[in-house]
Amino acid sequence: MSMRSWLLILGALVSFSGANLIAQTDATVSGIITDQTGGRIVDASVELTNLNTGVVYKASTNGVGFYSLSRLLPGTYRAVITKQGFSGTVMSEIELHVQDVIALNFTMRVGSVSETVQVEGGAPMVNTEGGAVSTVVDREFMENTPLNGRSFQSMLLLTPGISLTTNVQGTNAGGSFSVDGQRPASNGFSVDGVNANFAASPGAFSNFQTSGNLPALTVLGTTQTLASVDAVQEFKVQTSTYNAEFGPQPGAQISIITRSGTNQFHGSGFDYLRNDLFDANDWFADENHQPKAPERQNDFGGTFGGPVFIPHVYNGHNRTFFFVSYEGLRLRLPQFSVTNVPSLCERGQGNCAAGQNPGAASLFPILNAFPLPNGANLICTAPTANIKCPAGTPNGLANYSASYSNPSSVDTLGIRVDHTVGRVTLFGRYNRSPSQTTSRSLSDLAVEGLSGLHTWTLTSGANIAINPHMTNELKANYSSNDTTSEQVQTTFGGAVSVARSLLVPSGYDSPFSAGSYTLQAFSGGIAPYPSVGVPGLLDSSQHQFTVLDNFTWAVGSHRLKLGGGYRHLTPTVGPQVYNLLGLATSPVDVQNGVASLAIILAGTQIYPIFDSYWGFAQDTWRISNRLTLDYGVRWDMIPPPTEANSHLGVAVNQVQSLSTMQLAPIGTPAW
Repeated sequence: MSMRSWLLILGALVSFSGANLIAQTDATVSGIITDQTGGRIVDASVELTNLNTGVVYKASTNGVGFYSLSRLLPGTYRAVITKQGFSGTVMSEIELHVQDVIALNFTMRVGSVSETVQVEGGAPMVNTEGGAVSTVVDREFMENTPLNGRSFQSMLLLTPGISLTTNVQGTNAGGSFSVDGQRPASNGFSVDGVNANFAASPGAFSNFQTSGNLPALTVLGTTQTLASVDAVQEFKVQTSTYNAEFGPQPGAQISIITRSGTNQFHGSGFDYLRNDLFDANDWFADENHQPKAPERQNDFGGTFGGPVFIPHVYNGHNRTFFFVSYEGLRLRLPQFSVTNVPSLCERGQGNCAAGQNPGAASLFPILNAFPLPNGANLICTAPTANIKCPAGTPNGLANYSASYSNPSSVDTLGIRVDHTVGRVTLFGRYNRSPSQTTSRSLSDLAVEGLSGLHTWTLTSGANIAINPHMTNELKANYSSNDTTSEQVQTTFGGAVSVARSLLVPSGYDSPFSAGSYTLQAFSGGIAPYPSVGVPGLLDSSQHQFTVLDNFTWAVGSHRLKLGGGYRHLTPTVGPQVYNLLGLATSPVDVQNGVASLAIILAGTQIYPIFDSYWGFAQDTWRISNRLTLDYGVRWDMIPPPTEANSHLGVAVNQVQSLSTMQLAPIGTPAW
């Protein structure tokens, strides 16, 4: 086929449309086979055997002596090359890693096929991946690296240009990282070649998590929802100049491939323990005469894999394999806090200093919702516009210190099955990872924040060797990520729960309410007085459906790869019951029983729909034994999101002047 014809095919097949990182995670080996004079050998048989599973991958050289084998799982292989009139050539211990693109050339000697020439690390293995800046972390490295929390975020930091980031405001982006200064939403994650950026958002619809730009991590910000460390074969981090398979995020591309079973049964078990029995008390807690808070970290689990074997029924040796992993985490994280709460005088429970009056009796139930003070009363240093009390007099607040522990739990179950029949290799993987945490913040110790994330994924794929020069990969995935966020009143530190009816007037109950009403105390806003509020249960979810197809064709000295796919996201955002935020800015306001500011807010449940499409064409051209050229094109298309009930109205009409700015009608496309 002429170069002009090939370029026409390349251009025609770029008419796919799409978005988001979904790319091959397997390895590719290609090369040129020559005789001792340098002549190209045509129709030589090439077989690569996975030494762990016994699965054989076959190809043959074309009219220019070129062969290509793709969709190879990471592992150790043996290569056998045969051709009538030549001695057989064997090379063992070929190590392949995730997304390797290896050039492996062989020279055959004239002789009998029954003769075998063993290549001892001879034929050079050259990675022809192009100019991608990448780091591969394999199973052996992970097993020998101590990981606090058994999440591989810390190993991502081994890649140049990566740094961990703090939580992104309004998102569950804990554990995210930045690449070369870019935002965490610029990074793309894939597991077994399928997009893993499908985090649910507990916040507003405008939150970029809703559109699937952040990975679905646990409620602690760890990676067990993607795959437990013991279920990962290896992963690769690419930070720049990657090929056309990847897009459209400009940040790092993290490709994770999970473990499969082998011809041997293997199992493992583990339990990592931390306990406050071995620790001293926190210095600040000890200084404030608070007891040592409990610390418990118990990380346990195990793996088991091998061939599928049913006595007298089925023996999956060399054909069918399974791998099961489980990891459980039970954590109690010690905390110590010092905060300000209403004084006993303000609550009408103690003697007031000279010139100070208790708060209004109508506010006592609200003020008593805070822990009882166990430290000194606070004194005004100087009157300000917001703190209206004479210098040297009590300002109505007192210190409170406490030791406590925040409990969390994570459970991760992963099951993978691989099967080879003829020229078709099939796999399926199920991963389920619910996680929960309970926390208290510095400003509202009497309120427990309950957060939960329940993630599960189901991925299947088929690799088909159409002929020795053509392969096709088809994959499909469904993922679900459900999140809940709730705050509950407690009696922590002697606090007394306050009735919702005291804060929110009757008639302000949302029809979308889940029936859970709680108190929240904020110390932000205008100091020094805390504010109070009653948010309800937030319940959101994200659902992802993805299908993709990649086709590889070795033609002439080219290895042409064409692919495209479709991604469908259907998040649910909300609901949020009506809630009130009130703020008392000075002792005078408290004494008068008034709040300087009161806001009533409510949200309604919406059902956005995000669709995206992508297509790419990539070529690896072996110009000579010493020169390889990689090039390709990609097209991503993300249409404006819609809403299942046409409740989407976030667009703003074209603005010439701020005085004429107005919202577009509901249903107007966002762009």
